[in-house]
Amino acid sequence: MNRIQTMKEKGRQWLKSIKNCEVVVVDWPYTSTQPPHVVGFALAGRSYMISCVPNFSVWESNRSLLLTKKEFRLGGERFLLTPPGLLGINEIPLEWGLLELKGKNIRVARAAPVMLKTREFVSNENLYLLSVLRNYVKQLEMDPDIFRNQKKKNGKEKDKE
Repeated sequence: MNRIQTMKEKGRQWLKSIKNCEVVVVDWPYTSTQPPHVVGFALAGRSYMISCVPNFSVWESNRSLLLTKKEFRLGGERFLLTPPGLLGINEIPLEWGLLELKGKNIRVARAAPVMLKTREFVSNENLYLLSVLRNYVKQLEMDPDIFRNQKKKNGKEKDKE
C-alpha cells in the first residue's frame, strides 16, 4: 500500500470509529475531476469529507480546487489529512479542519467548522449518494450473488492468514 492509499484507509477508519459514520466511501468518481478521497455519512444527517495531502507538491496543485470546485462542497465538516507539520494551521482555508497522520494515529490539529447546509450543499450530497447507490444497483443487476461471493472471498482470505 502506498502513502496515499494508507492515508485514505486511515481516514476511512477514523470516520468509522471517531465520527461514527455508518457509510464511508473512498475514491468514488463522482465527477470527471479528482474525487474527494474519503466521504462519510453518519446518523442525523452528519457528513464528513477528508482530502488526503501526502506532500507539499500535491497541496500546491490542489489548493485552488478545494475552494472553487463544486464536488469539493461535500461534507458538513471537511478535513485535510496530512503528515505532521506539512501545513500550518494558517495555511489551510477557514472552512477546513486539519488532521495529521503520524504512524497509525490521526491527530486533530484544527477542528473543522460545521458548514451550513444550503440547498446546493444538500443537492451535491444527494447526487453523490445517488451515484454510489446507482453503481451498487448496477453491480447487483450484473451479479446478484456479488455480496455473497465477496463474503466467501473474505472468509477464504482470513483462513489463509
